[in-house]
Formats: sequence, structure tokens, C-alpha cells
Amino acid sequence: MGPLRSVIERIPQLGGTDRLDALRHRIADLTRMYLIAHREQFRPDLDVEAAVWIMVETSGQLAIRYLVRPPAIPKERIIDELADMLIGYLTR
Repeated sequence: MGPLRSVIERIPQLGGTDRLDALRHRIADLTRMYLIAHREQFRPDLDVEAAVWIMVETSGQLAIRYLVRPPAIPKERIIDELADMLIGYLTR
């Protein structure tokens, strides 16, 4: 749990959760803009706001989990699998 502990201990130095929330909002905004700009590539019934929340939260939780208790799976494989999962969700 060393890396996560380091991040948590530094949060007050970084401005608390305000900066982390700002980062999460920025990621969500960029994801939203991408989905809207490329709407024709995704399934017609896609709820953009729901998709943004699901994608940002899922990616964030998996990143934290990877830091806390890394699996015996190479990082590149996890990234590829997550990308495939999200692309499948957007285009099914």
C-alpha cells in the first residue's frame, strides 16, 4: 500500500481534494467533449452523461486498485483490456 499511502499523505500539500476533484472534472469534461464530437461512432442509444460517469469512475477505481494491490497481470495488458471493455460498452 506504499504508493497509495504516499499519494494520500501528499493530498494536503496538493491542495486537498479540491485539486483531485478538479482533475476528475477535467477528465470528465474531456471525455464528454470527445463522445459528443464523435457521436456517430457510438451506439445510438448512448447516454453521454451516464457513459462519462461510468468511464471516469471505472478507470479511476481500477487505477487505485492497481496501485493498492497490483495483480499478476502486466500493466499494458490491463490497459488493453480496459480499452476493449470501454470501446465495447460505447459501440455495442
